[in-house]
Amino acid sequence: MRGAASSLLPLVLAAAGCSQRVTPFGPGHIVELDEEERRLWQTSMADSEAVKASGKLYRDAELEAYLNSVLDRLLGEHRKAYLPLRPRVYILDSPFVNAFALPHGDIYVHTGILGRIRNEAQLAMLLGHELTHGTHRHAHQHLEHAYASSGAAAYVSVLAALGGGNVQNLAAGLSQLMLVASMNGYSRDKERQADEVGLTLMAQAGYDPGEGRRMFERMKDAADSKDRGWNFYYSTHPKMSGRMESCAELVGRMSPELLAEAKDTGVDRYLNAALGLIHEEVERHIVQGKYKLATETLAFLAGARPQDAKTWAYRGDLCRARGEPGDQDQARRAYERALELNPREPVALRGLGLLYLRQGNNQDAVRYLQAYADEAGTAPDVPFIRQTIQRLKGE
Repeated sequence: MRGAASSLLPLVLAAAGCSQRVTPFGPGHIVELDEEERRLWQTSMADSEAVKASGKLYRDAELEAYLNSVLDRLLGEHRKAYLPLRPRVYILDSPFVNAFALPHGDIYVHTGILGRIRNEAQLAMLLGHELTHGTHRHAHQHLEHAYASSGAAAYVSVLAALGGGNVQNLAAGLSQLMLVASMNGYSRDKERQADEVGLTLMAQAGYDPGEGRRMFERMKDAADSKDRGWNFYYSTHPKMSGRMESCAELVGRMSPELLAEAKDTGVDRYLNAALGLIHEEVERHIVQGKYKLATETLAFLAGARPQDAKTWAYRGDLCRARGEPGDQDQARRAYERALELNPREPVALRGLGLLYLRQGNNQDAVRYLQAYADEAGTAPDVPFIRQTIQRLKGE
């Protein structure tokens, strides 16, 4: 299918770019940067280096390699045709549901959005959408239009709210253009163009294009959480509703032959690569009191990975933290199920110990907390757990 579909790509790029004043990077086009765009790229590369030096990257080499393998699948044999653009994906450790592309090709995906994605096809849509902002030189076109400085100020304040002076320094050092673009998105026409080309790329790569709409639906659900901090492009409810409608319309215009072959969703591949990150996002949601988001994600994981001990352990943490009627019994059963699957699961050992401590069962609390301390080793909370054990023992 790649051979037949690949022959369509130059036509897709040409059609998507025909109404624009600039020629897109890609097959069938030769692009040379003018002086203005070279300066933009210099700023873009400086921005990217500032992000990499900020300490806010999510360090998981295997996951990053996986994301770039999906990007490579979208590009196929055409990667050299996009030169001088060299797309590459990085992960930003941030709870916000967001992703953005810099003009020279670097794509930054927040952990918060990866925690909401459910399969590789949805990831392909996200990367295809952001890739198109780079290939179709949307930032370069954006330079010709005025933009509100208040958008950059808002982005700085949101990044600063993540904590740490390094984040504030990072926000202050980034160019205003990049801040606005990464927060608010581009014009309606450019976003629709990114949807259209992104959907086409994913379908030509064999992914089910129907997952494009479902990806935006996932983002709309996050926006429905009413969390005022999530005001990025992928978390804005009206924009996501529009994207869903746009995707459905675009898929409806695809050829039956293409749709018949584009069926891959890649649930297992995505979970094999991203399960650890998804667990971390669940833990973050529980700590932040976002129980609805944690519940939805854990329900998905329970269906997709019913034998995963850590998923059951976090189910226990959710019930223990939420404290609704019946939650304590549900927490205990979830922890016990986790330990049936893995007797050394540290999240379950700690959670069950803390649950017994809350219930006044000091003997069992000591037993499970000690097991956790022995298993967790150098975890940050182990010194506190050991102090708790000593207090319970009366030492």
